[in-house]
Amino acid sequence: MSANLSDGLQNGFSPDQRNGTKNGTILYNGEKRAHFLKRVFQIILEDGVEKGTDVNSKVVEFVHPEILEKLIDLSIPESVTPDDRLLELCRETIRYSVKTGHRRFFNQLYSGLDQYGLAGSWLTDTVNTSQYTYEVAPVFTLMENVVLKHMATLAGYQGFDGIFCPGGSISNLYGINLARYRMFPEIKEEGMHALPKMCLFTSKQGHYSIKKSTALLGIGLKYMIEVDCDETGQMDPVALEKAIVKAECEGLTPFFVNATAGTTVSGAYDPLETIADVCKRHNIWMHVDCCWGGGALLSRKYRHLLKGIELSDSMSWNPHKMMGAPLQCCAFLTKHEQDKCYDVSYDTGDKVIIINRLYILHGSRKKITRKTDKTKAKLDKRSSLVIPEKSPLRNCVLDHTSLPPEFESRRGHIFEGRFIFDFASLPLEAIQCGRKVDVFKIWLMWKAKGDLGFEQLMDNIFDNSRYLVEHLKITEGFKLVFRKPQCTNVCFWYIPICLRDQEETPDWWAKLGKVAPLIKEKMVLKGSLLVGYQPLDHRVNFFRMVISNAETTKEDMEFAIAEIDRLGRDIVV
Repeated sequence: MSANLSDGLQNGFSPDQRNGTKNGTILYNGEKRAHFLKRVFQIILEDGVEKGTDVNSKVVEFVHPEILEKLIDLSIPESVTPDDRLLELCRETIRYSVKTGHRRFFNQLYSGLDQYGLAGSWLTDTVNTSQYTYEVAPVFTLMENVVLKHMATLAGYQGFDGIFCPGGSISNLYGINLARYRMFPEIKEEGMHALPKMCLFTSKQGHYSIKKSTALLGIGLKYMIEVDCDETGQMDPVALEKAIVKAECEGLTPFFVNATAGTTVSGAYDPLETIADVCKRHNIWMHVDCCWGGGALLSRKYRHLLKGIELSDSMSWNPHKMMGAPLQCCAFLTKHEQDKCYDVSYDTGDKVIIINRLYILHGSRKKITRKTDKTKAKLDKRSSLVIPEKSPLRNCVLDHTSLPPEFESRRGHIFEGRFIFDFASLPLEAIQCGRKVDVFKIWLMWKAKGDLGFEQLMDNIFDNSRYLVEHLKITEGFKLVFRKPQCTNVCFWYIPICLRDQEETPDWWAKLGKVAPLIKEKMVLKGSLLVGYQPLDHRVNFFRMVISNAETTKEDMEFAIAEIDRLGRDIVV
């Protein structure tokens, strides 16, 4: 190593400024770290928060990829980059990113910028821990259990188990895996070889994650049976039961039905009560994917859309969508509560047991029992904590009798005070080992707003979508795809002047299908708003305008419709 490197490369600064590397390590003192972070924080506030949510600013500053690569230096350098240059890169990154907190961002099933959620994300990343044991995440393990319990209560579950997942797709995968394990627990040891041919059911408008999970879990795509929907996008319960009976007659074993509460395109809510009756008759696990539409549970005015969800076995709900929490924030819940075979003063999420003395974890595993609900568990001084068959999530993920090596290393470690930790609890309930803390941001939002505050937000979002529907009905050049949307997805075609007052022949529809992509291109280049489009079944491309930002106003929706008309009225196809 050269002499100057061993003495530290100062990157153009004098040694006392400690800006550079020493033996390959960047040197920061507390003052310099704080100074840099304050400057970054100022950029985030000015460019990301204030300008990014300013209705008079662009939703996106679009440039083509080959140009963007030249505008922002994306290379990984060999030497240190000065702080001033890093701050410039931060500004450039915000400038060319889509402003999803903008009131005129209608493109996805998430939008908005909540100050409490953002603060929660900042704090989470500052603490920088993993959500797997009470030892390293004491506050967050308690918090996760509280939030999941509250969500389960809103859904009408009497008991519950649950976990925050890295996306709704993983939540749906948990639902399928849990249903399979419930019917055939030998799957964990014997694998698919020991099982009959199984099949599952989802609607034709259900989320594609069900298809991915079917393949990933080894069930086979040919055994994922898609059920017909009506014209609104709701699953047809009669068609579902016919499909189940047909599968049984063919020698298949139905084990799982995925119902949807808020489909991603049409926003349909499946008839949950009727589907639950079908599942009960055939002894099939019912899962509800309410990743998108679950927010309606917070509203007394709109929660009827999920009537019957309390009859389901499990559900997926993403607060980062309609509730406006920062990405990602996704809960999986099941009503099948753990069998508590030990006495607990409270349930922390990683199953903390309250005792009144020191306790040593070591090799022996003696099961903890309780004589009465009021009797504290009596622990032998020479025995360790057994992991009982108590969590349905944990049981189907990993063998409860074997600890991973990192937890075996805890043997002989003494914890003082009143807590003894079941180290295997949260890691064994999840596919992952380490998990990002996703609960704090939604907990802080809920603490700030309360149930009543969230109810007001949900009512505002739904009411705005209803206003948009009525506005489209009376505006020339617009045609609704679904006359009465259930969720806050509003789907419509825009008809340019060249196609108005014409017979709607197959050729006319083919031409209309070209309109939305042309308008979207103009929209993106101008940056005035973002609205998605897609075809669906026999329907040609149409706009899907999603209302999920609680700060969006009726004026914003009027602007969006007027802007689409300005961009598209002179299009010729």
